[in-house]
Amino acid sequence: MLASKVISFLDRLSELTKEERDTMVDKLNEDGKFAGRVGDAIIEILDRLESERKPGIAARCFAAYARGQIDYIQLRRLLVAIERLPSFDIASVRAFAGLTIKERTTADQYLLISIVNAGFGQNNGGWDGGVIVPTRLCDLFLQLDLDS
Repeated sequence: MLASKVISFLDRLSELTKEERDTMVDKLNEDGKFAGRVGDAIIEILDRLESERKPGIAARCFAAYARGQIDYIQLRRLLVAIERLPSFDIASVRAFAGLTIKERTTADQYLLISIVNAGFGQNNGGWDGGVIVPTRLCDLFLQLDLDS
């Protein structure tokens, strides 16, 4: 299973040019958890992902980082969110973000829990108990089309 995840990740990452991949590895080697052990850290991340689809999404996050679309902290937060969000809820993120406030009050409770757990939603703190609204991390996830 891990080998399949690695292949999926590398296949998606192969869309980057050699220069972009080299730049990404250099940047990762300068940053926190990845410093000096990029390969090991990526294997650790891939091993924690529960579905075959998520390694490709993780690779797209790394590609966005390599291209300068996101910074190191955004990369790390997106990777944690992808790990926490059940794979069967990935397709629901965009629909959730498009709901009106009123629609969110009657949305599926289990989906909302998944969205909040991943960091894609937060309570707006309203007087009547509030409602779950999308976070900037959710907006970034959708902006990068990671749900497609």
